[in-house]
Amino acid sequence: MLRRVASVAIVAVTLAFCALPAEAAKPKPLRLQDYVISIVPPRATTDGCDLGSRLNCGLVSVEAHFTGLDGRPRVPETGAPTSNLSGTARISRTYGCQKDAKRVARYDRRIDQDTRLITRRNLGFRIPLTGDVLDATTYAFLLDAQPGNCPAGMQAMIYEIRASNIRLYLETGTGLFPNKYYQAPGKARWSGAVSTPTALTTGP
Repeated sequence: MLRRVASVAIVAVTLAFCALPAEAAKPKPLRLQDYVISIVPPRATTDGCDLGSRLNCGLVSVEAHFTGLDGRPRVPETGAPTSNLSGTARISRTYGCQKDAKRVARYDRRIDQDTRLITRRNLGFRIPLTGDVLDATTYAFLLDAQPGNCPAGMQAMIYEIRASNIRLYLETGTGLFPNKYYQAPGKARWSGAVSTPTALTTGP
């Protein structure tokens, strides 16, 4: 009799366990399909690179394309966007001096900085309601970094900008995919000869 009761209890526990709802599978991260790194050169006529004129000293942009949205439930978003693409980039700039329109190479200086990437005005973006691809662009708005080593009578210049070691961070508040870091090992380079701002400026 005891064995029969025990068997019935085991069967009841087994049936109860089987009746529990299956745990929903966690969404997978999106895949970084490809990206394009671009450099916009500084303006030759600028007086400064403060917060009101961030485009004056050039910018670096990373246009990224992620895939994997198909099959994920999407609804129209309301309110402010909850998704964002940020990150960091290693920015290397070569500054120098020229006299009588000729470069004086002994004054060349290379400045390396890890610079923050943000969406334009850091406003983020919305997830598209259709399609498999998520397109997003993030920027590094460059501030003045000239070393200030040009003697009197020489013109301070910038001759090169390089971008490398890109690390992207894709995040969303929609729950469609987990937030994740992505490595973008590509590089970009601009070279030319542009005068630097006449006034040293700083910013965040």
